[in-house]
Amino acid sequence: MSRRKIPKVTERKLGRHQAIGMWHPDGRIEIDPRIEGELRLDVLIHEFSHERHPHWTEEKVSSEATIMAAFLWKNGVRADRPTKKTKKSLPGS
Repeated sequence: MSRRKIPKVTERKLGRHQAIGMWHPDGRIEIDPRIEGELRLDVLIHEFSHERHPHWTEEKVSSEATIMAAFLWKNGVRADRPTKKTKKSLPGS
């Protein structure tokens, strides 16, 4: 079985596209940084579903993502925004 590359997720405001998430055929996922909570989890699952199931209709992707996000949220799964990594200073510097 071939291993698929995990899509890279980046954040940028997507209002001009009238979207809160976008999947690109090259495997990139963009998500609007202004969304939080269960909606953020839903959008991540939604966009990743486009990658995993390109034959699914938009309606099916939306439905499945919302069901999955609700189940995961109810069971304590959260999709917090990644924190920027900072260099730790060395002792004595």
